[in-house]
Amino acid sequence: MKIFSYSSSGYDGELVQIEINIFTRSLPGIDIVGLPGGAVKESKVRFRSAILNSGFDFPKGRVIINMAPAGERKEGACFDLPFACRVISLELDKNNTNDYLILGELTLDGRVRKVNGVLSGITKAFDFGIRKFIIPKDNLKEAILLGKGEIYPVESLIDAYNVILGKLDYFKDTIIKKKEIIDNLDFADIMGQESVKRGIEIAVSGGHNLLLFGPPGVGKSLAVSRIPSILPVLTKNEALETTRIWSLAGKLKTEYAIIDTPPIRRPHHGASLEGMVGGGKLNRPGEISLAHNGYLFLDEIAEYKTTIIQSLREPLEEQKISLNRASLSTWFPANFRLIATSNPCPCANLGKEDGICMCSEKEIRRYWKKMGGAIMDRIDIRIPVNAISTKEMLGVKGRDSNEIRENVERAVNIQRERFRDKEYSCNARITPGDVDNYCLLKDSTKEAFISGANKLSLSSRGCHSVLKIARTIADLDGSANICEKHILEGFTYRRYGDEDYYFN
Repeated sequence: MKIFSYSSSGYDGELVQIEINIFTRSLPGIDIVGLPGGAVKESKVRFRSAILNSGFDFPKGRVIINMAPAGERKEGACFDLPFACRVISLELDKNNTNDYLILGELTLDGRVRKVNGVLSGITKAFDFGIRKFIIPKDNLKEAILLGKGEIYPVESLIDAYNVILGKLDYFKDTIIKKKEIIDNLDFADIMGQESVKRGIEIAVSGGHNLLLFGPPGVGKSLAVSRIPSILPVLTKNEALETTRIWSLAGKLKTEYAIIDTPPIRRPHHGASLEGMVGGGKLNRPGEISLAHNGYLFLDEIAEYKTTIIQSLREPLEEQKISLNRASLSTWFPANFRLIATSNPCPCANLGKEDGICMCSEKEIRRYWKKMGGAIMDRIDIRIPVNAISTKEMLGVKGRDSNEIRENVERAVNIQRERFRDKEYSCNARITPGDVDNYCLLKDSTKEAFISGANKLSLSSRGCHSVLKIARTIADLDGSANICEKHILEGFTYRRYGDEDYYFN
């Protein structure tokens, strides 16, 4: 019988085999080797007490526990249960030929507590050929998401021992209770601002990055707050990836263990670089990874530290974040869509009809340069937001979230079918080599595109961006071909930012 555990270092993590040897002629004690972290070193106190308090005998002599491979550092309290099971099952080794993945933290009286990274551990172990998983009962809903192998939820060390003896059967119910989302925020609540609603609809449909800029109080944050009401449901693979990251970060709730809607993360402008990109002593995912398959919302992006803004370049381009430290190199997925809002200038009065901007042109340029050309170049849709008139504010409500969501879901399904054999699933991720295949233009449309690109002096990335936006607009219209009207509308979202970042 072999017992394995899991060390959640990065997204992939490391499968750890638990080995034991007992020297009966040595002084009593417990030695844990294999680069144990602080919580793992303290584990010997917890699992010894749990074994004795559960009615088992603890071996006399010196207990040596090895965690292989020994070259990788192991952190976390999930090793308590596998250590204890390894000790109390020594006599069963000859009669039991099964391999087990065991995860769980032990209390001093032998109860099993919830741990992080269970879904990742089961995924890793299944790929390694392990089919039996002993996990805390509070992690059950997370553990059954993969839908493979035999899951044994346990509440105590005694339960785990009975599983190894073959006295307890595995969990056979695969019903997953999904969280029912009730969102009272509706786009119909926003009077006017139809261009903003349209831009958000296109951005969400095609997975495009979005920037809304304008004076304070015109409805930028108000519009962004309505985005959850139009988001489509994630695919099964996307939901598993997202849930796996949240499990590693310890963000999953016990009752609802699957994240099947795109997450939206709103980090504070005072967030640290480590909190954004991840890492740290425990190597946890940061905000950009928690936004995987969802949205990262930076309200007033110019107020964030320059290092944080520039740290978005790699994940926006490669959809992952690499964390290189002196002792360890890991990575986390980071396929998020960036949503940013900004004032037009430091005093926020630029573009205000009744406001007076006191900023010089140099100050305005310095304000926008904080974002940087590299980040701006990766934002497909840029929309200036102006204040609406009192008449518009008292007018008739526009489209509601239900109508917009139906359009979004239809366009998203078209893209998922179109890119079913690709590594990406939305128009914004079309690679340069595939642009000609999926964004083919007829001769008349080509002339409109060339004229618009020359007029705005777009770079190659800018031209591809317009084509991808036009592809999304065509999908929203249900059109297989990109028409001239789709191209012309696409140019309106790329007008700002390549020469002057502010109103021109």
